[in-house]
Amino acid sequence: EAAVVGVVDRQSAPLLLHEGAVYMHGGEAYLVRELDWEGRMARVEPAQVGYYTQASASVTVEVMEVLEEEAGPATQKARGTVRILSRPTSYMKVRLYTHEILGWGEIDPERVPEQEMETTAYWFNVLPETAALLEQEGLINMARDDRGPNWEQQRNQARDRDGHRCRHCGAPERPGRGHDVHHVQPFRTFGYRRGENERYLEANRLENLVTLCRSCHRRVEVDRLVFGTLSALAHVVGHIAPLYLMCDPRDIGVVSEVKSSLTGLPTCTIYDNAPGGLGFSEELYKLHGTLLAGARELVAACRCPRGCPSCVGPVAEVGEDAKANCLRLLELIL
Repeated sequence: EAAVVGVVDRQSAPLLLHEGAVYMHGGEAYLVRELDWEGRMARVEPAQVGYYTQASASVTVEVMEVLEEEAGPATQKARGTVRILSRPTSYMKVRLYTHEILGWGEIDPERVPEQEMETTAYWFNVLPETAALLEQEGLINMARDDRGPNWEQQRNQARDRDGHRCRHCGAPERPGRGHDVHHVQPFRTFGYRRGENERYLEANRLENLVTLCRSCHRRVEVDRLVFGTLSALAHVVGHIAPLYLMCDPRDIGVVSEVKSSLTGLPTCTIYDNAPGGLGFSEELYKLHGTLLAGARELVAACRCPRGCPSCVGPVAEVGEDAKANCLRLLELIL
């Protein structure tokens, strides 16, 4: 006989109750079999699976109003009201106790619509001079999204050639969500510079392109440097912010962007994970220097060699050089 197991708030439901999720309640594990978003109900079954699931979401930050801002030697801090657009994209299965990643799964976008929330946020971006130095050292790549003038044409031809299916798992594209196209030999290794050479032609040849669904793409992606450095910083800042705020880690959200839509620069945003805000952004704005100094202290003191969930995040997610790169980034912006 069906019974109510638990209640989840609407904002958290897409990440906790997507199909395939392991929902934990009262020390028991339940496998989510079906999510009825319109009916606001998920069907779950007791399960002994030996793993938990962790969902990832594509999050976009739209700044509505800047309430306060101040530039420092290497960074500019600001706070204001923002619109957060989020949609769960995939999830990973993580073994209990050892935290090994056992596999990945995609979340059907038709089952879970995009979520929108207006709240308050604090953010800081690296100033242009420092960003140029970071790019020179290879810690970030401001031109990472520039795949050359023929990229869209080649990308579409690769998807057509592959029948709009993932070459690894065979999953078809879904309406409104085209598959990714991956460079077999990483694009960055060709040394393309807009206006200086035409090496994109060699990098984007069809023989070097393969169609992958988002889950498979994440597993085979090797160009993690840009993503890893900023994600490592976002991870550690998001890790220690609740200690200063004396709040639950789930009360805030953290987003890192190589090129912010507002500033066009590397930016880290911490937003209040509740409609209208919780007052945390104003406090974090005041704690800006203390927060970054605390982040550097935590990463430097961690005894792991290359990174771990306690400092910059799992090596499998942020890359093997993320810890060293994050320390260098913090050294330059403090």
